[in-house]
Amino acid sequence: MTTTHGLSKVQGPTSNVRNPQSAIRNSSRFRSFAAALIMTGCLLPVPASAQTMTGGWLLQLYGMVQVEPGSNVVTMDVKKEHIRFVIHNVQCASQDFSIGRFYVETTNREPGLHMKGPEEWLDTLLKERPGKRVLKLVGRYYPDSRVFIIDNLSQFKEERKKEF
Repeated sequence: MTTTHGLSKVQGPTSNVRNPQSAIRNSSRFRSFAAALIMTGCLLPVPASAQTMTGGWLLQLYGMVQVEPGSNVVTMDVKKEHIRFVIHNVQCASQDFSIGRFYVETTNREPGLHMKGPEEWLDTLLKERPGKRVLKLVGRYYPDSRVFIIDNLSQFKEERKKEF
């Protein structure tokens, strides 16, 4: 080590002085790695088993309010009132969904479904006259709690194919 005017001067390749260019390069590499990791996570599919626990299954139920019990009749708990709803059809895009399991879980219990959703649609279900019109209920079904959250409720209008 040599001294110049009372200051020490460090010489040699093992200097502790940091090169600002290497810090920028390392920061840039970290950002690129983090971005690649995030993009990979966004592109991977969500396992179907996670759908039942977090998001439920998106279902379309077709049916009508009914007075009498039956094999495809579900008792719905709507705002602490029980109504019977005969199910004509169930549709779900998930291959893991079983219509048979849905019927077993919902038709043999009182109530079979706990209905949640906007007040206006719950009121529509409660005011519906039995056997008058077919309704289409779209919503998320959570099998563990048998909760059905209505996203949309409408009167089902069958479209007939025109024959020429």
